[in-house]
Amino acid sequence: MIRPKEAIVSITNKCNLRCMMCDIPKVKDYLQIPTIKIKDLIDNLKEIKCKNIVFSGGEPLTHKDIFELIEFANQRGLKVCITSNGILINKETAKKLALAGIDVINISIDGNKETHEKLRGKNTFEKAVNGLKNLNKVDVETTIATIVCKQNYKELLSVIKLAKDVGATTVRFQPFSEDFLDKKNDSFFITEKEGLELERIIKQVVILANKFHINTNPESYLNNISLMVQNKLKPKPNKDCNALYETISITNMGDVLPCFPMSDKPLGNINKQRFIDIWNSNKYKKIRKEVRKGNCPGCLMSCYDNNFENKIGKIKTIISRLKNNLARKKWK
Repeated sequence: MIRPKEAIVSITNKCNLRCMMCDIPKVKDYLQIPTIKIKDLIDNLKEIKCKNIVFSGGEPLTHKDIFELIEFANQRGLKVCITSNGILINKETAKKLALAGIDVINISIDGNKETHEKLRGKNTFEKAVNGLKNLNKVDVETTIATIVCKQNYKELLSVIKLAKDVGATTVRFQPFSEDFLDKKNDSFFITEKEGLELERIIKQVVILANKFHINTNPESYLNNISLMVQNKLKPKPNKDCNALYETISITNMGDVLPCFPMSDKPLGNINKQRFIDIWNSNKYKKIRKEVRKGNCPGCLMSCYDNNFENKIGKIKTIISRLKNNLARKKWK
């Protein structure tokens, strides 16, 4: 049996922010997977020995049963991560998350205060930073997620510095993608001249991240970010992609996807079927074989950024991250 490493589950499309680069919260109907179905999913994940579950959204902390779900997954031996905008993580919420057994929380920060709030709304920056600090005080590991776009590309170094200041272990950069918008929007892309400046900034980001022992994307991925934000680098089919073997993607409606870039090919729905039956289905096996033949749309998503490396590059990245983690423990 194929044993996946991680399940990414959008437990709700409800969100307390209206970010410029995301249209998810604009839907009229808030839809979320029933709690009992998420618990069934978690039991199925345990059965196939999946190691990690990521609760995403929308904003997963708006889900009324989020603490119960974290505790449930934790009790079944899964490491639990949440992707959040950080706004709701006050001191009390941080303690509740720690008590529930959360392992990692990924919080979005897009630069300095002015830029971050231009993209995500007023009075959001300090709340997000305080969320990081509150979690650090209760010994919950934090990472920072940063969308790279025209509005903030000059401020990437400040994000690395912030990660050091608040004790975050990792900064993940995701070039702007139109996948989260209903309509095309060129205002987030940069010019060729700006792309050259971004290349210089990325080199400084790598140096600073290594200095502070902050994990980040593989260097080969970072080196391509300038072209991505210029909208010059297009996804290519990748027959070596392991997404269909190592990760699971489930929408807030319960649809099981081969991966996010293949959202037009749902393989089943956990509201109607046992997940383990979907995971082992002939339909899933067939699409895995198709990807191995090169019938993959490709993607530029940072969750699959290791696809930009060859095997030697991946080994170097793993070694580098292990060294960084060891050095960071001494540094703390």
